[in-house]
Order: sequence, then C-alpha cells, then structure tokens
Amino acid sequence: MNRRVCVLVLLALIGLVPSTVCTENLMAGVMGGITIANLRGEDVFNNSTRVGGTGGGFARYTLSDIFSVEPEVLFVMKGANFEAQGTKLNQTIQYLEIPILARATWPNESRLKPSIFVGPALGILLSNKIEDGAEIDLEDASRNPDFGIVFGAGLDYTLTTGCILLDARYELGLITTTKESFDTDVKNSVFSIMAGYGMRF
Repeated sequence: MNRRVCVLVLLALIGLVPSTVCTENLMAGVMGGITIANLRGEDVFNNSTRVGGTGGGFARYTLSDIFSVEPEVLFVMKGANFEAQGTKLNQTIQYLEIPILARATWPNESRLKPSIFVGPALGILLSNKIEDGAEIDLEDASRNPDFGIVFGAGLDYTLTTGCILLDARYELGLITTTKESFDTDVKNSVFSIMAGYGMRF
C-alpha cells in the first residue's frame, strides 16, 4: 500500500468514528495549531528552531470521570533551521502522525476542566527536504516510520454539546530520523500549541 493510500485510509477512518460509534462517552472533533520544532542528537550542529503547523482529527473515549483514551490523526511539520559558514538552511520534515494518548482530567463541577496526557506517537513520513536556495530531497535517506512519545497538558471548556479545547504538548523523538546505514544520531523534538472543538455523541 503506497503512502497516499495510507493517508486516505487513515483520514477516512477518523471521519467514520462518529457515525459508527454513537455513545455519550465519545467526543470527536478537529484541532490545529503551531509547532516549534528542532532536531537533537550527537550529529546535530548549528541548529535552531523552526515554526510550522499541525492539524487533524481526534476521537476521545471516556472510560471514567477521570480517565480517557484519545487516538488522533494529525499532519505535523517538524525539522530545524541551520546556519554554517554564513549559509542558512531550512529543513522541513512532514509527517502523518498517529498519537494514542492516555488522558487524566481533573474532576470538578466547573465548565473549565484541566487535564494531563501522555502516549506514543507513530509518524508516517510524507516528505523531508532542505532548502538553501535550491531544494534537496532527503526522503530516500530518511527512516520511515518515526516513533516518539507525547506528553502535555490541556484545558477543556465544556459547552452544551461539546468542548472548546486547548492543548500544549511536547513530543520527544525516540529514534533517529535517518536510515540505520547512515549511522547518525538525529532525532525530532517538537513543542506544539493546539486549539480545537469536539462534539459529543
């Protein structure tokens, strides 16, 4: 199955969740925001953060007053900026990412509910390019898929039929972004701020 087919299948699945699973314990919706990305590792030098975007869909399954499980399908921009000998380079790495988050929400009677969450994230590589006036495609040298762990905190403002969501999260890449044959240590590091809206079913 090629990469485009994988993208279409995953987006279709997240879109079908509300129609196939109808329960008051389910909330599904969309979210988006900005990423502040960088690369880390022993083989990363002269690097700085770059700002990108992220967005997609989620489904939150409530297990109790406190705990819920939240699978997501997101488009995420990662990478870094570099400067060496007066030359500026911009590396952009794009993923279709699938986090599976375990969320703990503080139980209270207020409409505003804080939470914390943690979970693994699988990243399917869409592109990896460096620009320095010309564009260099690094996809053939890139490991696919990527894998990391996500943790962060959120605020939900409860409405009659749904929630306004605000999340701040950090993703720590656990494996190098290059193929094993290159023997390099280059891992993703991404901070994201996201807002969204979820409907209850």
